[in-house]
Amino acid sequence: MSWLEIGLDVTQAADLSFFWRADSEQGFDVLRVLVDGVEVGNSLQRSGMTPWTLERVPLGAGVHLVRFEYEKDNSVSIGGDLVRLDDIAFPPGTAIVPPPVASFTASPNPVSAGSSVTFTDTSTVTAAGTTGTAVPSYSWDFGDGTGSAQQHPVHVYAAPGTYTATLTVRDAGG
Repeated sequence: MSWLEIGLDVTQAADLSFFWRADSEQGFDVLRVLVDGVEVGNSLQRSGMTPWTLERVPLGAGVHLVRFEYEKDNSVSIGGDLVRLDDIAFPPGTAIVPPPVASFTASPNPVSAGSSVTFTDTSTVTAAGTTGTAVPSYSWDFGDGTGSAQQHPVHVYAAPGTYTATLTVRDAGG
């Protein structure tokens, strides 16, 4: 799957508009449009061999995450197996909300097996837009098959070894 995500701070309700064109297998390779995680429109209509088509998606005032997803099956049969987007137009007065930049510290480092490690989130998260609230979510992978959704988790590594911990942060910017 390929996708494009854009965080938007919309000051007044209006349409997001864009042109799209499919060159793919009807019903198998589709373009989905999601606003705040909810699919809008009929993705099966955004499939097959289509001419350039203008589509409008209504957006209310507030901070939104718009995601264009192209999902295809593993076959190659007709066409170029692609979808094109062009001329994405945002509502007047809309600001792009930059995605967060994940970062953290771990203490102590190094650590002995069986001891607690405190992970401290130091990510840069864009402040909420003027019309909405951006509440970040956190997804930790401690590198040992476990994880956490807390902002500042404490973790115990049961076995000695080298582990790579990762943090993914999401907010209205992506």
